[in-house]
Amino acid sequence: MQVMISGLSRLSQWRHGARVLEKTFCFHGRERNLLKCYRRTLTVGARMNAMLTPTEVSNKLREHELSVKLNPYEGGVVTSFDTSQLHANIPIEDRRAASKCLRTGGLLFGVFDGHAGDACAQAVKDRLFEYIAVSLLEYDRLAEIHDAMVDRRQSLQLVKSYNNTNDYTVDLMRERYRKSLFKFVTDSLQMNTEHEDVADALELAFVRLDEDLSSEAKTLYNRQTATYQHSLKVAVSGACSCVVYINGVDVYVANIGDSRAILGSLTDRSTNRWTAKSLSHQHNGYNKNEVDRIKRAHPNNESAFVIKNGRLLSELAPLRAFGDIKYKWTANQIRGLPNGKGVVPKHYFSPPYLISSPEVIHHRLSPHDKFLVIATDGLWDLMTKEKAVQLVGNHIHGKETLEPFRIKTTAHKQTLSDISRQLQTRQVGLASQPIDENVATHLIRHGLGDSEHGISHTLLSEVLSLPDNIVRAHRDDISVYVIFFDSDKKSRKHFL
Repeated sequence: MQVMISGLSRLSQWRHGARVLEKTFCFHGRERNLLKCYRRTLTVGARMNAMLTPTEVSNKLREHELSVKLNPYEGGVVTSFDTSQLHANIPIEDRRAASKCLRTGGLLFGVFDGHAGDACAQAVKDRLFEYIAVSLLEYDRLAEIHDAMVDRRQSLQLVKSYNNTNDYTVDLMRERYRKSLFKFVTDSLQMNTEHEDVADALELAFVRLDEDLSSEAKTLYNRQTATYQHSLKVAVSGACSCVVYINGVDVYVANIGDSRAILGSLTDRSTNRWTAKSLSHQHNGYNKNEVDRIKRAHPNNESAFVIKNGRLLSELAPLRAFGDIKYKWTANQIRGLPNGKGVVPKHYFSPPYLISSPEVIHHRLSPHDKFLVIATDGLWDLMTKEKAVQLVGNHIHGKETLEPFRIKTTAHKQTLSDISRQLQTRQVGLASQPIDENVATHLIRHGLGDSEHGISHTLLSEVLSLPDNIVRAHRDDISVYVIFFDSDKKSRKHFL
């Protein structure tokens, strides 16, 4: 039985809220705030549920968090990273990964935002870093990997993963994925092409993996096998991807879709003033350059409908993605799929409409650059990049105050002015002592619970106690990494 409120059932009120939110998207553009748009309808529905205690709220927020500290030999300028994840979809469609590239020494971080299911995001999370590692290898090392794969030796692994609490792999596909990777290694050797430009290597890895996802789904010799069924599921669903490769002080961000990477730089230590710099661009209907790119790629007579209502062919919000073969294959190929009739989008005349080639941005770290935030759009729907950077900055200063005050040791003798500045900085930190030690969880807490008077426990309880069949109407899955850089004097040599 449905409870009636002001003449409307709860289900009707939620559906009405979803329509309001969709209109809000259209009018408020990229700096929209989903949660505030929903505050009234959320309060009406969620307060019917029992209020969570502060401990229960924290347990839900921290369930899938991870903090990793790295020594200088392992991380280089990366000293540590925090990550956290919160689901809205059941099962969650986001994936995330962090690994060390064993042959180059670089670090890889990625967030993968799935849509139309979680299969594509899972496949990309399981495979992309190995494709990147192969693309970055010199010829001699690539030949070594090839020989090891021929002999099926397991000792020459390409990446070392930092596993999250909710990570898993699809064992069913392990052998199929190994064969595709081996073919990529073989093809790379035959081409005898070494990528001195990291951006080119990243682009090759993205494009080749997407081609393999597609070709695996085209293997129609036995549609009854579980392997084929899963390959098709992967290719029909889709995933956005934001990947960061860090080697020394060079940071490369390869992005397709609407996740973001934001750099936090400290401009004034005494006042805890930070600046936020985007190291990625969202590929959606609000990005004019991206819309123009797509229109140029198709005949002029398609310009009226190739992007409509901010979506590709009126359907897909991200304008670059892995998978999504219904926007890449020919119409006849799509119709040949199981249940493929009626799947072809309207006005489908000149495929492919969707690409997996990433936009790569290179940044060389300076001593002022302190951290990098990468997150799926579930976080950016809730806050601006400036707010995210300031929250992390406040968290850094707040965590310092949890330890007893000690005068910092320096090469020169400390003056009273030096000590006074340290005390002033500590005073700023005392005003922002964090609830969460993990800064990625800290960001999610603020995104969901911020109000005019600070973090609202009532609001957090409401958001986190929404029924599973309703929560996706209010927010998206959220996946976050915060990566910290060492810019102390002892490591300034890295920045020369």
